[in-house]
Amino acid sequence: MKYYVYHIPGIKYGATKDMEYRAKAGDYVNLYGPNSWTIVATCNTAEEADELERRLNIEAGYEWNESRSYLNMLAFAARGGRKPNCEFSDTHRQALSRAKLQPPEIVEFVRRDLEECILSQRAIAKKYKISRTSVSNIRDRKKGY
Repeated sequence: MKYYVYHIPGIKYGATKDMEYRAKAGDYVNLYGPNSWTIVATCNTAEEADELERRLNIEAGYEWNESRSYLNMLAFAARGGRKPNCEFSDTHRQALSRAKLQPPEIVEFVRRDLEECILSQRAIAKKYKISRTSVSNIRDRKKGY
């Protein structure tokens, strides 16, 4: 199966296995105009697409938190979200447990800022474009941090 990582300039990078469905379900034509997105990569696994989507969003400076992860969206769909009856392989299940975590380099920067006690947790979340919950989980070493 192929997974596609796409870009809507100025908005976000996303991942999908069906670009036509994604554009229609997301109402991209009405929101951003016809042909407002481009496919930037084709991946062989959902995990690969998820990692690339995360990296590209962070590099481009788009806001990112674990709830936007492609693997989290697949999990949401499997629990009765927009695309029910989504099946997961064992590889998908293992990757889902890792998908919620921020990249290790971000975790290190957040821990350093927390130790320095100069910025508030809210300011740290804003600085690294992650959720305040992620900052708290990193601080408390919860959820795999």
